[in-house]
Amino acid sequence: MGYGLVHSAWVLVMSAVRMILVGALAFSAIGCNSSHDVHETKGVSGKFCVPKSHRVGRVPWIPSDVPEGSGFAFSGCWRGDLKEDQGCLLPKMVVGGVAESAGDFRGQQWQDFDDESLVKRTIRDQDALLEAADGGRAVVASNPRTYWGWFVWQKATPLVDDGSVVLDGADELIATCQKKDVALPGTPKTRAAVMCERNALGKNYALSYSFESEGRVPKDVEKLDAQLFAGIDSWRCKK
Repeated sequence: MGYGLVHSAWVLVMSAVRMILVGALAFSAIGCNSSHDVHETKGVSGKFCVPKSHRVGRVPWIPSDVPEGSGFAFSGCWRGDLKEDQGCLLPKMVVGGVAESAGDFRGQQWQDFDDESLVKRTIRDQDALLEAADGGRAVVASNPRTYWGWFVWQKATPLVDDGSVVLDGADELIATCQKKDVALPGTPKTRAAVMCERNALGKNYALSYSFESEGRVPKDVEKLDAQLFAGIDSWRCKK
């Protein structure tokens, strides 16, 4: 079933707000100590004891009355210099994200997006540019006139020639990316980085998260998903 403004400028803003909203939830711990916040996610048995070092702060003008069990936000281990954090169980390139019910996950295939969604309107616009990438296994879609980033699609059937680059119904949006200058910790310097957003569906719950990509087209996103799900599952509260 289709849906509207997804993976757009609107989403980049709203996902940050959503992370702040959901991250405000903290319940009394059962099986956890004071160094953890306890969260529930609809459809997932048991609770998550999220270390407070991964807590997402909130701002005063955002209300904290988010329904219990709607999910939780978390901060990752990413730093501007991408140094390893030996005490962190999450992939170092993950900035943060939201864990939510698998029932709230929305399909990422081309056919799942409404014709009036910003994604399709941006890509179908006359100024849009579709480029084959990764040996025809991916398509990078951009439109500098209407959107500052680009959409990376994985082809269900790889392109076999240099003909017209198109998106088909089963092609999957694997990330929405943009170039940014990120601060280097402890210095006034910055460096250029490719920062991306991704939605992923696991066995018990879904994730929406942001991460740094090594290139314009993220590689091994399924592997990154698996590492992130494993890290979050390590936060399951002990009974």
